[in-house]
Amino acid sequence: MSYLRFEKALMTNLEEALPRELLRTNRSGAYSCSTIVDCNTRKYHGLLVVPVPELDDENHVLLSSLDVTVVQHGAEFNLGLHKYQGNNYSPKGHSMLFTAISRNNLFRVGDVKQSIYSFRQAMPGIFIELKNAYKPYDRAEKKFPAKILLGNNFRSRKGVTDIINFVFSQLMSSESGDIEYNSEEELVPLAAYSEKQEAATELHLIDTTDNADETDNDTVQATYIADRITEMVEGGFTVRDGDG
Repeated sequence: MSYLRFEKALMTNLEEALPRELLRTNRSGAYSCSTIVDCNTRKYHGLLVVPVPELDDENHVLLSSLDVTVVQHGAEFNLGLHKYQGNNYSPKGHSMLFTAISRNNLFRVGDVKQSIYSFRQAMPGIFIELKNAYKPYDRAEKKFPAKILLGNNFRSRKGVTDIINFVFSQLMSSESGDIEYNSEEELVPLAAYSEKQEAATELHLIDTTDNADETDNDTVQATYIADRITEMVEGGFTVRDGDG
């Protein structure tokens, strides 16, 4: 039996793989057509496309695609691949199709708090489900799958991380931000800074309800920040290397 063979380097490179298509037909005029990585990018793509002469002279997609999910060591790996607006692809199963999946060689790295592309069909819920399902990594037992929390912060002072943790713990929940801002999400300050007497953070509330000249809010905020920076500089405030 003859068959087509594509190298891994081609199949995992979407720029090269997506222009290549597979087409299979039968005598009735039905066909199956998609890219070689099973990602539909054209209106005529589909696993089962058939003519229905009783309706019209057009072909009709009866089955667009099928996604295969592999479950191994309690973790699910969706091997599907779909294209969305703005050249966004999910769940990027093509990157796993030709890789030996084992408990020791697959890593996922991310931060749901920085996921800002839901309007482009990003699905942080996939990451959240895995994070909630995995137990913390135990160096002694080395059981997989497991999660490692990277909450240590070596950039900011404790006063900065404290206010960040406080604000987000009040605002972010599973209902309003997909996750609970708890001890697993908090920043842990580990940077070595000298002690300071002045406050590490300031909170300024800008009231724009009486904006008489109808200046847009972004301009009002930018002007306020610029004035505050000018005030601090003229007052002799300095930031030295190592101040944080």
